Amino acid sequence: MDKNEILERTEREYAAWQTLVSRLDDRQITRQPVLENWTVKDLIAHITWYEEQMVIVLQSRALSGSDLWGIPTSERNQVIYAEYKDLPLAEVRAHAARVHTALVELLESLTADDLVDPAHFPGMPADWQPWQLLAENIWEHYAEHIPQLAAWLESANPAG
Repeated sequence: MDKNEILERTEREYAAWQTLVSRLDDRQITRQPVLENWTVKDLIAHITWYEEQMVIVLQSRALSGSDLWGIPTSERNQVIYAEYKDLPLAEVRAHAARVHTALVELLESLTADDLVDPAHFPGMPADWQPWQLLAENIWEHYAEHIPQLAAWLESANPAG
């Protein structure tokens, strides 16, 4: 996995996500549940939290970030949901855009060694590949939620 492929996958999945979200008006984004009780706004905040964690890792050049990493994923996601659910949509969107821009800039600064050598990120286990951590929390995360949103869009508006 090289830097160009990471950037390409990140931007491809981000664009696919943005294309789906752009089909919705603010009411659909904030009021209609997509996944259990989560709205599209909640999903945007959720994805942004994980991207922001990768920004922290890349800025600090260490395996660092939120204490929430120490709890099971489902519990972590519920804490994230509770933290962001009452924020206004404009704030969530603006934060998501800032985080994504910062993330891409940091991804562009990576070297080939940064992507494969966990020693470049103190605290990262020796058997981890930094690019895999990025994949799981960036483009693979979009790829996880895109089908959910697409299916919801199809069921909410079967005519297209």
